[in-house]
Amino acid sequence: MSTLLLLFTGILATANAGCSPFMIESADGKMCYMMYEGALSFDQAMEMCQEEQGTLAAIHDRTQNEKLLGQFDNDYFIGGTQLGKKWTWTDGSAFSYTHWAAGQPRKGGNKRCVKVDSVTGLWSNVDCSITLPFLCQLPSIPGDPMTTWAPSHTDCPTASVCHKGMVYTIPDPYFSTWNDAQQYCKAKFNGQLASIHDDDLEKQLHYLSYESGSNTAYIGGRIENGKFVWSDGTPVDYTHWVDMYTPNYSDSQLTCLMFSADMGDSTTGWYFETCTTQMQDTTNALCEYPMKKN
Repeated sequence: MSTLLLLFTGILATANAGCSPFMIESADGKMCYMMYEGALSFDQAMEMCQEEQGTLAAIHDRTQNEKLLGQFDNDYFIGGTQLGKKWTWTDGSAFSYTHWAAGQPRKGGNKRCVKVDSVTGLWSNVDCSITLPFLCQLPSIPGDPMTTWAPSHTDCPTASVCHKGMVYTIPDPYFSTWNDAQQYCKAKFNGQLASIHDDDLEKQLHYLSYESGSNTAYIGGRIENGKFVWSDGTPVDYTHWVDMYTPNYSDSQLTCLMFSADMGDSTTGWYFETCTTQMQDTTNALCEYPMKKN
């Protein structure tokens, strides 16, 4: 997904900045599109979009369809589905525009869901049970993008998220221990492993991790004396545990916090692990450091 560049600058914080920098704004500015490359069935994809307070994407005109052309590496689901003999969008909007490939839509079987060809932008109807990447849409909120933008006198570095005066980034090296990751953040950025305090930032870091190709990273949480603490000294005022996970603060072995962002997977979230990982070639560091003013 090379076209989704992670380049943010505070100068972009205008009154119309309604989409996260990881998303593509619709041609009319009313929607923000986010691609999930993790392959799911149509129903699973719809649930995932709903969890993000959105729906599968609805495409209403040629301009909108062409704006998405070439943005993604793989064919993907959008929100078109057939109910009886009628095609509808899952968001309830009118199915007033189509861009079917020749011979489409085909009749018969369970081919009641719309797939977009990532190269041509043409649509075809496919079995809803097959698994594909998918495109979610969220309403654009003018003047209130998902990221809290920095003042215009600051610049956010490439391949980073900037939030409330801090820069968050995932450097290339892998680390075999939490301490090694922490020391790298200090030496490279004069920072530390990240602490996370709200859902806005959590979502942005999921996208950052996804775009950087990192599924798992150390973050700044530790268990010390039976308590969850952030290594930067900030309060623990927000958590985002993986599904079905309950932290055990009395465990003396699993004491370092991991950040998992495998999109479309139930393991997205946080969990405690040993401070020396057995996955030496898969664990990154999620670093934070203060933004620099010009």
